[in-house]
Amino acid sequence: MTIRPPKSLSNHPSGGAKRPTGAEVLEAEMMGEQAFALGLAAKKMERALEEYAKSNRDPRRTQLAADAVHNFFIQREIVGLDNHDYVIEFYDIPSTVLARVGAVEKSD
Repeated sequence: MTIRPPKSLSNHPSGGAKRPTGAEVLEAEMMGEQAFALGLAAKKMERALEEYAKSNRDPRRTQLAADAVHNFFIQREIVGLDNHDYVIEFYDIPSTVLARVGAVEKSD
């Protein structure tokens, strides 16, 4: 009985794709991590927007939602998605939240 690697990993001239280089494997891992981080940021933003909607525009919830939106925008920009118009429309992000995106409270 002979064991051989799957054709997709075989270097044999009879077929199969070449083995991925270390850089290609690393790039695929990094893309996977970026996608995972983007998904987590989206979930956090969704929860923060839901809490904001339930709070009757509580200023603390407004800022928490704005911070979550800001974090999501940053994660999108890291993966090269710098137009947020679709996201704003898709998640129906309120203008009161958008106005606070990136805002930092002054400390006394």
